[in-house]
Amino acid sequence: MLDWLLDGIDSILQSIGDYFLYNFFFKLFYYLEIGLLYVLSWVEGIFKIFTGMEDVTYNDTPMSLFNVFFQNKAVTGVFMGMTAIGIVFAFVSAIAQVVRKTFDMGEKIKSSMGQILGNLLKSILIIISLNVAITIVVSFLDALMTAVDYEFDNAYTLGDGPSDHEFTDEEFAAMGRIFNTIGNYSLNPSYKNRYSINSCYNEIRPDLKYLASCRVFDFYYETKDDEGNIIPTWQSVIGNIANAADYNKVQPVDVYNEGIANALSDAMAILKSDANLQALDYYQKIAYGSEDDIGFDRIVFVSATMGFARTAAAKNSEYNVKPSITDAVREPYYRGAKDIYNIDQVNKDFDISIFKTNYLVAYGLAIILAYNMGLIILTAIMRIFNMLFLYVIAPPIVGIMPLDDGEKFRQWMTAFIVQAFSIFAIIISMRLYLIFVPIILGPNLVLADNVLLDMIGKVLLLYGGLAAVNKANGILTGILSNQAGLQSVNAGDASMDFAGALKNVRSVAGKAVGFGVGAAKTAVGLGAGAVKLAGKGAGLAVGGVASLLTGGGSDNTSTNTQLPSRSNQDRGTSDRSVGGAGSGGNVGNAGGGNSRSNRGGQGADAYRQVFGTDRNTGNTPEKQNRINNDNIKAAGGGIEPTGGVTEAKTPPPMRDIAPTQEET
Repeated sequence: MLDWLLDGIDSILQSIGDYFLYNFFFKLFYYLEIGLLYVLSWVEGIFKIFTGMEDVTYNDTPMSLFNVFFQNKAVTGVFMGMTAIGIVFAFVSAIAQVVRKTFDMGEKIKSSMGQILGNLLKSILIIISLNVAITIVVSFLDALMTAVDYEFDNAYTLGDGPSDHEFTDEEFAAMGRIFNTIGNYSLNPSYKNRYSINSCYNEIRPDLKYLASCRVFDFYYETKDDEGNIIPTWQSVIGNIANAADYNKVQPVDVYNEGIANALSDAMAILKSDANLQALDYYQKIAYGSEDDIGFDRIVFVSATMGFARTAAAKNSEYNVKPSITDAVREPYYRGAKDIYNIDQVNKDFDISIFKTNYLVAYGLAIILAYNMGLIILTAIMRIFNMLFLYVIAPPIVGIMPLDDGEKFRQWMTAFIVQAFSIFAIIISMRLYLIFVPIILGPNLVLADNVLLDMIGKVLLLYGGLAAVNKANGILTGILSNQAGLQSVNAGDASMDFAGALKNVRSVAGKAVGFGVGAAKTAVGLGAGAVKLAGKGAGLAVGGVASLLTGGGSDNTSTNTQLPSRSNQDRGTSDRSVGGAGSGGNVGNAGGGNSRSNRGGQGADAYRQVFGTDRNTGNTPEKQNRINNDNIKAAGGGIEPTGGVTEAKTPPPMRDIAPTQEET
């Protein structure tokens, strides 16, 4: 009794926990996802307008945005005027070239008179036909953009090839038994009870497994009438039941399964309301949705259902083993047959918990794609005006063909082609990237047995793909502008990106280190200043005390000791005068200075006695004394007495010098 009560309480608590997790936590992640996807779809709509994949309406006529400006009467009038100017340029250029050729004594002008006349006629012909030629090019670009969009929208269907299925009598018999069982259970007054629902499902499971072995459930069946309304069929109703749960496992009768309950309830309702339910004899997959526009938001949503690590989000585990965008669960959302913004519909097919749906990828892709499309929109706007500018200035550039033999016109043509086709590289590379994202995220691709390494590898693949998308435009423009080799090398070299990131890191680190060094220098400077100030104060105090003790105060000149030269200093005599009473700070320096000088002088004498040369210069004592005397004379005589006080003029920059006879 107690165990039963505890199990009941545990079940209730678990149900309450699941309720709160689903309604207050998982739903929050889902709503944030679809919010970002809604923004992405809005940006994509603008993106398709400016790139020419969607027409706009001008004067009640649908046309691409570029044609709105290109076919404007004002632009046409300006072009006609520039055409007249271009023809004038052609004649003036031809006359100027003929004059140059006539007076060309050095034969620098290689063109003959016939070639000059030919260039004149060629330039006039090009100027006259330029409007027609550019009109054809613009129409071709619009058709090409539409074709590219169609090919990528149907990439998976076209890649699989024509996929169809013709239903056999055995398959119809299995479907008939399924409907018969469902009809019998629908007559039970308690058919909505979980015991009845689960029992019905377990009875039809063998037939579901048989139909699955015949590959009947490889399709998502959707038949529409002429007005676009969905017509239920045998295959669509049974397909929904098969997608609701794993038909390879027996369903416990006492466990409520929301997917099975909804699918069987819908089937019972259809059988009761539609006595003439249609059965398809044949179905071809490639015909389905071939004109549908696949939105980026749906691609990102389906990619997120590929799972997290090695899991996937489909509630039917059969579609998590080898998940694909074209499987029967995900294809309806990919094609738009089911609404990704309808949480009730999504919850029937997918687990929206953070453990199954990869929200991190959904958020990241939505933000990055919206940002990249924003940049492409600005690029497309600039492309429109650049092409119009090139269109208007074309006649004068063609008009100077007699002068330069068409060199400027070739440069203009290269610039126009680059502007016309530059947008294609970004669009194609982005669509290719979106094809690879589900492959990278799906559990079918295993980079390493270790789950963590596998996730890191997939993140690197996603990042590398984004970097390639941003550099794809350089490859195409490099091909069009005869710089394919350099552009291809730059596009495949990520070292510059890494170097830029590393440079930023070094800059930040350098600023931090510089700030720390500056702070340290400031602290050291303050400390040294404080020590110096304390030393000065101590020196004044000692001098004052000494003056009081002697009864008077002589200054630093109280002794008539002659200041020795630098050579005498190294022999042991201090270069500091030994101050008398009241000499202040020099009192504490006399002994230490003599001691250090004595040690240095003794060491220098010992070196000379052993090697016969000076330690620092390598000269003999006699030679070094002569050099020293010359330096002293050049400095002004060395030492002069001034009023009983010895002052040293600038001593020579030599040390450890043996004394001369005069100095001794």
